[in-house]
Amino acid sequence: MTRGMIAALGAICVLTGFSLTACSPGSPASPATSGPVAGAAASGTASPTPAVTAVGAANVKPRNGLIAFMRPGTVGEYDIWVVRPDGTGLRRLTESPANRSDYNPAWSPNGSTLLFERRKLDPAAAGGDEALYTVNADGGDFRQITHCRSDCWSDGEAAWSSAGGRIAFSRATGPRSAPGPSLVAIDVANADGSHIRQLSRPPHGYEDHLPTWSPDGRTIVFQRDTAGSATPGPTKLMAVDLVTRAERVVYRLPSWAPGSGLAAFAPDGKRILFGFWCIYGDSCPASSRAERNATLATIQPDGRELRLLRLRSGGDSGAWSPDGRRIAFRCSSADALSFRLCISKLNGTGFRRFAWPVGSAEPDWGIHQ
Repeated sequence: MTRGMIAALGAICVLTGFSLTACSPGSPASPATSGPVAGAAASGTASPTPAVTAVGAANVKPRNGLIAFMRPGTVGEYDIWVVRPDGTGLRRLTESPANRSDYNPAWSPNGSTLLFERRKLDPAAAGGDEALYTVNADGGDFRQITHCRSDCWSDGEAAWSSAGGRIAFSRATGPRSAPGPSLVAIDVANADGSHIRQLSRPPHGYEDHLPTWSPDGRTIVFQRDTAGSATPGPTKLMAVDLVTRAERVVYRLPSWAPGSGLAAFAPDGKRILFGFWCIYGDSCPASSRAERNATLATIQPDGRELRLLRLRSGGDSGAWSPDGRRIAFRCSSADALSFRLCISKLNGTGFRRFAWPVGSAEPDWGIHQ
């Protein structure tokens, strides 16, 4: 797997190799406006995934349920954990095997099922493919739903449609004789992993990552960057129409925030949450680790009304609460020596920093069942 696909590994920032200043919270500068535990991998043909349907009436705010996030594993690199918003009920949901890591958890619209990716730490190692999996909120019914073989290098960074019947994800493809994939695009499929088709069309030299589905099901917003090069370069938030496949630019990230974005539609579809922190780990330039990069913002889907969030801690990789009133995000610890999971209202009030450390987090907030 190329460095360009490291984004899908969730390695947004591990403290090792970065300066304390670069990873500590602070007041960001204004950006340029132009810019049971589930275990081993399943094998064989994917079994049908139960239908997942959206819940809640149009005028009723859903109740906030479990937050899923990544934490260092005991065998593999990262496992998926869940916790209630009040900090109780912390438990491991998946356990990645050796040479594997579980990344990018995404709750189904009704909060019953978690979608995630399982990747190899050493792509050349034998055994299994890099694919998408689902597991129930209680840890049961663990299954592999996509199979990435032949010219497919990896599937990851998945998101559910609001109705729960479809998923969008990043798929890397290309001849296996090459040093890395020649195409990284956004694909869509049924929720059981069937009927996969390519949706986005990245220009030569660009890759498409981290899709988020609009609540009306018509649009997918994603991150387009030059991740396949040695160092991340110009990055955009793009939108693509599910029917026409027409693409448009939502927001051009400033030059000091290459390889950033990681967008998430608000539950009402009126705003998009995103960040300025480079997600490509050691490949990120040192300049992309300044305090101003530890900033979350929202913007309208048409690219207007950029708003920086003034939170009590610098943050990245944010996710909305189901009621749209709060966000979960990765933050620094109070002493700025490690990372934590935090939640907050968008105006900075109601801030909570959970006690246990995380490396990457990539949280997603599910609806209460």
